[in-house]
Amino acid sequence: MRNVPTNAKRRGVGHLVALLLLCVFSTLGLAMVTVANSSLNKSDNLRGTADALLAAESGLNFMTLTLGHIRLANDTTEANFLPRLYDALSARLDGSVNLNGQALLVDSTCIYVPSIQVSGRTFRCWIGWSGPSRCRLSVEGHAGLARRTVSLDYDLVGKLPGVFDYGLASKGKITISGSARVLGVNDYSEANVLSATTSTAESILISGSSVHVSGDLFAAGESSYVSIIGSPWIAGSSDPVEVAEHIHFGAETPDFPEVTTDHLRPLAVNVIDSTTKTISGGVYNNVVIKANTNPTFGNTAVFNGIVYIEQPNDVKFNGQVTINGFIVTEPGGDPSTCKIEFAGTCDSNGMDILPDTPEFAAVKAETGTFLLAPGFETKFTGTFSTINGSVAADQLTFTGTAEGTIKGTVVGLKDLPTVVGGNVDIFVDRKTTDPNPTGFIKSLAFVPDPDSYLE
Repeated sequence: MRNVPTNAKRRGVGHLVALLLLCVFSTLGLAMVTVANSSLNKSDNLRGTADALLAAESGLNFMTLTLGHIRLANDTTEANFLPRLYDALSARLDGSVNLNGQALLVDSTCIYVPSIQVSGRTFRCWIGWSGPSRCRLSVEGHAGLARRTVSLDYDLVGKLPGVFDYGLASKGKITISGSARVLGVNDYSEANVLSATTSTAESILISGSSVHVSGDLFAAGESSYVSIIGSPWIAGSSDPVEVAEHIHFGAETPDFPEVTTDHLRPLAVNVIDSTTKTISGGVYNNVVIKANTNPTFGNTAVFNGIVYIEQPNDVKFNGQVTINGFIVTEPGGDPSTCKIEFAGTCDSNGMDILPDTPEFAAVKAETGTFLLAPGFETKFTGTFSTINGSVAADQLTFTGTAEGTIKGTVVGLKDLPTVVGGNVDIFVDRKTTDPNPTGFIKSLAFVPDPDSYLE
């Protein structure tokens, strides 16, 4: 029998051990590769999911910003919500760069915003009615094969139209000249000036080195421009370089208010007409000035409560006139034949000065407005003190030496010239503006509800 050397036996065992270790290490290596690939795939999936969520969040922010510019009519209901919102969103988004030329779609339940690409990711949105004065926005983000959806509810809340963010805003061209000043009482921006005229490209004309406007100038419309003659003071400077920084071309046109005065007519119970004898002087409580009366009030006339002016009419307030209340007009007039002029000294007081009697109980609930004159041209050519409320008319003119503080906003309701000239000083105090000025219909704004957010 042949004997195998010991060294040979050891070499055989060594080969077996080496093969065994090779198998073990190969198995471990394969396992590590598998684990690494699994981790890599998991990481890719997590990154895809995170990117999809980021895309969805981007879409949510984009739509929240877009909806923030949308206003719907006050009588919006579930029945007309979708068509009204579709019209408003389409006007802003259809054919835009963001949508890459695409257009929105709508059916009986939702408005659909097509896919929008952002940084290699995409999102698409849909919005529909979800309850009384409430809607829901859903956004689906895509990143590769990953998808994530988020949603947020918005309440439709009544808010004053965007023009109330300005001190002076008009649908017509605005001219400020002479030594006129439009100044903010609490902050420069209270006297921001905006023109949204479409009848002329020259939206705002500032003429005269003595003109002071403490706020910025905004010209709505893409082709609009502002003319500066002389070296007026704008936003605290007369340096043309600095002034240019406070002029904004192509500003977005804010929504102008719808107004209503019909509900105020029943409050005016005492009649002034052509047979009224005490036109000059006297005390007048809750009056209606009948059409074609064309009165002139002077001396020390005092008006308490509401002054309702029917159209057509040419009404003049001369001399020392005190108005403890507000003035409104019948709608449907023509500024060429319907006029109001404050030619003397006008003292205005708030509703709180009226006695707490049944005669004024209903009137005292109508606050925040001094003058609301749809269909009328209104001129301030005298002196006025603090005006406790907003001023709005189809056409506005401030000339002569008129001076006073307006607690609210001055609004030109039609595309007609608004003129501020002479030695007029208008001090705008919007800090104490009434949030619910009478006669101005609030529009519905989209207010997000953070507690409704879902992923």
